[in-house]
Amino acid sequence: MNAENEELWSDPEETDHGSMVSMAVPESLHNASVLSDEAESEDGGSEDSVLSYNFERDGERFFVQEEGRRYNKLNRLYPLPADGEEWQRLSDLHEVLKLCVGGLYQAPITVDRLLAHAEGEEKHILDCGCGGGEWMIEMARKFPHAKVVGVDLAPGLIWEMMPPNCRVEFDDINKPLRHFRGKFDVVHARSCFLGVDNYEQFLDRMVQCLKPGGIVLVVESPLRLTVPEDLAINGGNLEAQVIQMFQWAEDAIEGNGSDVRAIDNLQGLVEEHPLLENKESFVATVPVGRWGGEHIGGLMQENFVKLVHALGPVLLRAGYPAPMVDQWMASVEGALRSPWARFTSRWTYCCASRVLDAEADEDDGEEGE
Repeated sequence: MNAENEELWSDPEETDHGSMVSMAVPESLHNASVLSDEAESEDGGSEDSVLSYNFERDGERFFVQEEGRRYNKLNRLYPLPADGEEWQRLSDLHEVLKLCVGGLYQAPITVDRLLAHAEGEEKHILDCGCGGGEWMIEMARKFPHAKVVGVDLAPGLIWEMMPPNCRVEFDDINKPLRHFRGKFDVVHARSCFLGVDNYEQFLDRMVQCLKPGGIVLVVESPLRLTVPEDLAINGGNLEAQVIQMFQWAEDAIEGNGSDVRAIDNLQGLVEEHPLLENKESFVATVPVGRWGGEHIGGLMQENFVKLVHALGPVLLRAGYPAPMVDQWMASVEGALRSPWARFTSRWTYCCASRVLDAEADEDDGEEGE
């Protein structure tokens, strides 16, 4: 292992990284090491220092309870909870999307080639916004010779499931990830847009983390559902209620600073990036409701019902009256469960390779952050 890769994989207690907070695989279920941005570097800038982290002791530092749910409080941009109920929703969504695309990732030939075991060569995978950790953990098991890092401000309590080649960092993907630049063969992000303040910059940060020739995998879907014209019911009243509700939620989240509309042009952002080549994309249309099958459509129906209730506090924080929000959630849940409604969720999959002659540490214009 060369010195550069030792810094990437070693326990944070032994190195200083450029990220805000870091956590290695703990020796026990609740203990870990984290990095703090309180120390001062020689040039006057912020430099990370190492602190001990214990979930039961330090949870209040990272999380806050509101409306009966738990939220990340390091960066309030991301609007959804960070608790067991939300992680289960994300786990169910992970299973549905695997079924829809036939596996853990798009471009399987390229990904498998990049991650194939090679004597004397280390493979690295980065999962941005790892959430409950399902994708990261399954990739670590599928490629046991690779080192897998997940980044999130509120990762799930997944330590007992993590294989030894997998670790998590508490980190803000809206800040430069300088210690990751040029390190990874595969960089992945799924459903991150709600917590991103500038999606074009976020895409560039992911590209900067790639080795030349590495691949970025991006998967996003807007909150708002769609209704195929040939499946809409007469009058479309049920569909209109749901579409309006998700529109309000997206407006509220955008008003809080998230770049929620950017993913409407996700394919364009990838196409226009100057350091990417071999660009591919497709859209997967997923049924929401048992009309689309018990396993996929039924799971997606329950997923969106849970999402509706998770979005209630978002509307309350945006100033909507509580009685209106309660009525809205009940109406939308009824519409989602209606046997006549025909909703679909559109998921955009994009992938591209970093050009081979790119400089791994190219300045992305964020040194002042």
